[in-house]
Amino acid sequence: MNHMKDKKSKAKRTVSGVITVEMTYIVPMIFFIFVMIIYTVFYYHDKNILMGTAYEAAVVHSQKKRSPEACTIAEAEQSFEIAARKRMLLFSAVNLTIEETDQKITVQGIAWKGRMKISVSQSAAVTEPEKFIRNMRKAGIHEDGG
Repeated sequence: MNHMKDKKSKAKRTVSGVITVEMTYIVPMIFFIFVMIIYTVFYYHDKNILMGTAYEAAVVHSQKKRSPEACTIAEAEQSFEIAARKRMLLFSAVNLTIEETDQKITVQGIAWKGRMKISVSQSAAVTEPEKFIRNMRKAGIHEDGG
């Protein structure tokens, strides 16, 4: 009877040792997958922030372009770079460039950290609703369609 207890206790110790060895391979893999998921979430978060900031810069600059106190391109680039840098989690360096034509404002944003890089481009039309409304009133067309 004593001999049976020794075999059972030895069998339990053997099984727990096998589980320990297996866990030494599985736990680092699970940890690595978890870290990669976090990095992926940060990457897409920063990409969305950069896209939003670039679009915001394009729209704001297109609206300010028609006002008499328009800001310079360098001021707009600098203010939106600072805004993007404050919101981003993973990428540390940001560069926004604004190109303007008579009809369109295009903002290209680049963010990088080491070998990783994000590049986005957003644009907004330069609208002049005041001219459109004046032309509509001159033509006798009212806002209600009549």
